[in-house]
Amino acid sequence: IRRLRPLERRVKWGFSLLFAAWATGLLVYVRGTREMLRVWGWTLLAYVCLASTWFWPWYLVWVLALAALAPGTLLARTSLLLSTTALVLLLGRAISPALGHDPVDLPLFIFLPPLAYGLAGYLRRLRQPRIAVAQLGPLLSRK
Repeated sequence: IRRLRPLERRVKWGFSLLFAAWATGLLVYVRGTREMLRVWGWTLLAYVCLASTWFWPWYLVWVLALAALAPGTLLARTSLLLSTTALVLLLGRAISPALGHDPVDLPLFIFLPPLAYGLAGYLRRLRQPRIAVAQLGPLLSRK
């Protein structure tokens, strides 16, 4: 077994702690079955992107299965984008020997677009004003 260098060990622990914080932070949103499926989907997506030490495109089958239960959501669109960019891994592994270099930057092309898209969608949702139900009462009672 190869021993990890100190920097590799720190990166491994850092991403593991980031994943644990992600999973714990999402538990707040579970109030029913639909929310639980959404949280499981986001947790699996975070695991595939951040905590998994080995990645193959078919690992996304679990995320896509949970995203299919909530079509049209940000989770579904983000996981579909990730499943599309994950195919770059197969193409990169096929082309890189012909080019004569190791595709070190390949994970950026796979994980960065879906993570940026998901984060942008989340931030956009945070910026939308929310109308309280109590404020809607007088508006709905008018004829």
